[in-house]
Amino acid sequence: MLDNITRELLTSGTLERYVNQLSVTGLTSNPTIFEQAIKNSSAYDTAIGKKIRQEKTAEDLFFELAIDDLTQAADLFRPIFDRTNGVDGGVSLEVSPLLAYDARDAGGCQGSFR
Repeated sequence: MLDNITRELLTSGTLERYVNQLSVTGLTSNPTIFEQAIKNSSAYDTAIGKKIRQEKTAEDLFFELAIDDLTQAADLFRPIFDRTNGVDGGVSLEVSPLLAYDARDAGGCQGSFR
């Protein structure tokens, strides 16, 4: 299980290589990892520019970027998920610490992208 994701990990083919050559079988991430990835990379600049023009809130923009990356990662892990009947191949996002004690809002954030 990999505990990291960045857009560069996806676009460079590194994550695909981890899956195919190093037998990585799943991925999890959290809002802090995404915040660091976005803040420390220009790989998100084009997507941020488009979403800003759509007048997205900062929170909506952030989660849309995260979901875009996680969806791409889930596509890479899908064959593993299918082959293991869902035992492996999951991609997940941890609940934001801001929502950790708010069952009403956090409930939709838990789980895997498949």
